[in-house]
Amino acid sequence: MPDEKPAEAAQPEVKEVIVEEVIEDDDDITALFKSTSVEKFSFVVKGKRYKWTYRHITWQEHFKCVEDGYVVKTWQDEVTGFPKEETVFEAARYYEDVFMLALHTGPGGCLITRQILRQLDSPVIQRLTTIVPSPKMGEDLAEAKKASTTT
Repeated sequence: MPDEKPAEAAQPEVKEVIVEEVIEDDDDITALFKSTSVEKFSFVVKGKRYKWTYRHITWQEHFKCVEDGYVVKTWQDEVTGFPKEETVFEAARYYEDVFMLALHTGPGGCLITRQILRQLDSPVIQRLTTIVPSPKMGEDLAEAKKASTTT
C-alpha cells in the first residue's frame, strides 16, 4: 500500500554519563604568582621561522606601562593664542615598554633593545602583541566592574 510508512528500526537506548572533573582545593597563594620561567614563542614570517623567548609580566608592570603610555600634548591655540593641552594614549609607547619587560631574546638569541624594536616590521609587531596583555585590559576591567555594580 502506498500510504504505509516503513517501520522504523529500534533505536538503542543512549545513557548520558556526566563525569565531573575533580579539582583539588589549594591554599598555596604562591601558586598564583607570576611565573618566573621563560616561555618560548615562534612564528613564520616570509617563509622562515623566528624564535623568541619571553616572560609573563605582572599586573603591576602592565598597568605601569599603560600609565606611562599616556602623555600630555601641549600646543598654542591659533585663535586665542593660549596654551592648550590634551592627554593622549600612545599605543606605540605602551607596546615598546611592555615588550622591553616581556621579551627576553629575539631570533638567534639576540637581546632585545628599544632600537631593535623600533626597526621591526609591522607584521612582526602584530605577532608579538599576542604574548602581552592588551593596553585595553584596564578599560575592560573597569567596564566589568561598572556592569557588576549596576545590576
